[in-house]
This record gives sequence, C-alpha cells and structure tokens, in this order.
Amino acid sequence: MQASANRNDRMAALGNMSSDLEGFTSGPGSERIRHFASVFDNWTGGNWKSSEIESAQSFNKWAQNLANAQCQALGTGTDSKLAAAVHASPNSALQGSTNRLMIHQLMGNEDAINAKAQAWQKAGLQPAQFQQWNQQFSQSFDPRAYQLLRMTPDERKTVFQGMKKSGQIEEFKKNYNAMAAAGLVPSGER
Repeated sequence: MQASANRNDRMAALGNMSSDLEGFTSGPGSERIRHFASVFDNWTGGNWKSSEIESAQSFNKWAQNLANAQCQALGTGTDSKLAAAVHASPNSALQGSTNRLMIHQLMGNEDAINAKAQAWQKAGLQPAQFQQWNQQFSQSFDPRAYQLLRMTPDERKTVFQGMKKSGQIEEFKKNYNAMAAAGLVPSGER
C-alpha cells in the first residue's frame, strides 16, 4: 500500500522521461558530444545542440528523482544503494532503445504495484491477514504481465523470444491466464 501511495508521482516522472527522451539521442558517444557541446556553448555563448542538452539534462534529473523514489520505496537510503538504483535506472548514457524499454518496464511495475494494492483493498481482510493473503496472491501474480502491456510490439516480441529460450514462457502463460481470470489483466490466451 505504501508503494502505491506515490504511484502518480513516479508515473509522471516516467512520462516526463519518455517525452524528454524524444528530444535527444542517448548513448555513451552522444553523451560525450553533448558534454563537448555544453563546454563549447559556455565558452563561446553559442547555441550548439542546446535543445538536446536541455532534454538530456531534464531526462537525467527525472532519472535521479526516480532512483531516489525507488530507494525510498524500498526503505533504503545508503549511498551505495542509491548508486545502484541510479545505475539500474534509465539515464542518458544508455542507448535510446534500452531507455525506452526500461521506462516501459518501470511503468508496468507501477501498474503491477497499483493492481496488487487494489486487489488487497478488494479482499477486505484485516491487516494481520496480509502476509497470508500476499503469499497466496503472489503465487500466480507476475509483474511482467503489466510490463508487457506497456511495451511496443517489437519489445514484446523480444521478451517473448527470451522467455521461450529460457524456458519461462509456459509458466508465464499460466500466470497471465490466472491473472486474466481474476480480472487483473486483459483476458485472452497469451
């Protein structure tokens, strides 16, 4: 329930990141060019790549805020855990397709957190019963279902291929169909 309380803030940050990502080219080489352009603009008063620089800086600002929120949601606040969260979050040094996929996955995670919180509320049980309910609920609850719903068709295709290669596809199908039967995700055999 606590994790879902700030969902709208995290979804807004992810939406802003998705918009900002369209305004620049991300990746290690592009990051170096933007750094050079920023130094050049500061020295010359020029305007070379200024809109890209602004989009990348805004993207990174939201990424840092998201990493901070993730650490707080997990109840961790050490520098090393924050550094790990930053490294594992979208950032302008990663390729654009990687950032898009990560944003879609994080949005799906937010949807999963929200769906689980709503299911708990609908259960109408006492707080002391949460552990037992959570254990039962989580047996067929797979957050990847929500991630996939946020992905592009090409991203889904790649994820499904990976699930097939790793032998996870049948378990995922079983869980997805159980979640659909419970009204947690759109119905239909997946």
